[in-house]
Formats: sequence, structure tokens, C-alpha cells
Amino acid sequence: MNKSLSLIAAIGFVLVLTACAAGSLRGYKPFGVQATNESSVSVDVIDDQYIVVSQEPIYVKQDDDNAIYWSLKPGGAYYFPDTPQDRGINFQPPPLPQLMCHTYNGDKYTFVCTYKKATKKKYLYTIKVTKDGSNILTSDPTVMNN
Repeated sequence: MNKSLSLIAAIGFVLVLTACAAGSLRGYKPFGVQATNESSVSVDVIDDQYIVVSQEPIYVKQDDDNAIYWSLKPGGAYYFPDTPQDRGINFQPPPLPQLMCHTYNGDKYTFVCTYKKATKKKYLYTIKVTKDGSNILTSDPTVMNN
């Protein structure tokens, strides 16, 4: 009887962990590539000088509404600035249609950009991160819209 209850409890625990792991696309994840209209990209800072993204370029299989989430490790030293002069993510011209970029729900470790369906091509953007609000690191990767 005790073994049966232990087994049932263990299975329940595994199901809870699986449900948590299968949650939303948002947030820092180990490197991996996906192509949907909502992409999640992990960002790391190496040796306090190099910004590395999990996808380069980021592939977006477009729909009418699209979103890309960039996430640093929660609680890490680096975060995305979100001021008019230093924005965490900034696309280069030509702009994506109805582009809006900002921290996700006020979380300084996750930045989101949403936009409407765009011309199929490669788009340049800039990532900026900081750990003290004044020293800004910059990288220039790309997004590929299909």
C-alpha cells in the first residue's frame, strides 16, 4: 500500500514538472531554434564583453501578428535598458510594420518586440544590455522573416 502511494505521488510530481516545463515560450531557455510567429531567444553575456544569442538569425514564420522575446538569465548581472536613448532591442530601417519594443511586463531581463506581417527578408537589429545602467554592451544580429 505504501509503495503504491509513493508511486502515485512520484507520478504526480513528474506530471507537475512536465506541465511547468511546457509553459509559455517567454523567458530564458537553453539554446534551441524554432520557427513560429512567436519566437523566444536566449541572450548571454560572455566575459563581460560579448553578447551571444541562441539564434542568429532569428527565424520567424509570420502570421498577421508576430512577437519575438529576448531573455537574459533572470537575476543575472546584465539586463536590458529601456530608455529612449538606450533601448534593449532596436531594429534598423526599414522598420517592421507597427513595430513596438519594450521590456516584457516590466521584467528587465526580458524584452519583447511585436509587429504585423512584414516583407520576407532579413532585418537588422541591435541588442543592448547593461549591468549598471551606464556601461552599455551592443551587438548587431538579424531576424529572418519567412
